[in-house]
Amino acid sequence: MGLIEPDWKISEHIRAFFTCRTHGCSAVPFDSLNLSNRVGDLDQSVEINRSLLDVPSEPKYLKQVHGVNCVPAHRAGKEVEADASFTRKRNEVLAVLVADCVPVLLASKNGSCVAAAHAGWRGLANGVLHRTVEAIGVSPLCAWIGPCIGPCHYLVKRDVFNRFPNRTGFREKSKNQWEMDLALIAADQLSNLGVEVFGGGFCTFCDVKRFYSYRRDGVTGRMGAFIWIE
Repeated sequence: MGLIEPDWKISEHIRAFFTCRTHGCSAVPFDSLNLSNRVGDLDQSVEINRSLLDVPSEPKYLKQVHGVNCVPAHRAGKEVEADASFTRKRNEVLAVLVADCVPVLLASKNGSCVAAAHAGWRGLANGVLHRTVEAIGVSPLCAWIGPCIGPCHYLVKRDVFNRFPNRTGFREKSKNQWEMDLALIAADQLSNLGVEVFGGGFCTFCDVKRFYSYRRDGVTGRMGAFIWIE
């Protein structure tokens, strides 16, 4: 299974990884390690793909809605809308699914608490990362920013641009169009919250072999970011 592991300086008791799209059983256009059962893939294929994950317990998948709700892991599930979760329990696996949005994994440096957040432009504009850091409630923290769409392929118009007053992460392309760097905006917000930031530097749109991209392909699978305390 193709995995990317965070390159952060963190407690040895924290485990985390990000899945690539390879080495699963889903057919085109979800080929092949699709982890989402909300995109039109066969339920059986998703179940098999999820069973391939090397994790100590069933991951706490969220009903992601591009919001800012951050819940304790025991509340995660199909009925609770949330885009982030946190836990202080051992072997309780947090998860977020993405295919262009920013996956952010967070952990206290002493290994006492971890969190996972899904942040698209709406979540970043409305404060999902602030809510997640607030929910963790301890410091110092580290965060790892996983693969997301890069500014090279993410153009937005003035309605989105105006939601970010400090203008970090935008480059004007035309009168009403800007390149938006989601990873840079996430890193800037986290840094302003006192969080040490790692990761970034990936583009899901550019790397067809490793990553799903909703903006590139439309109907496609989802990758996952996972974190837990051993």
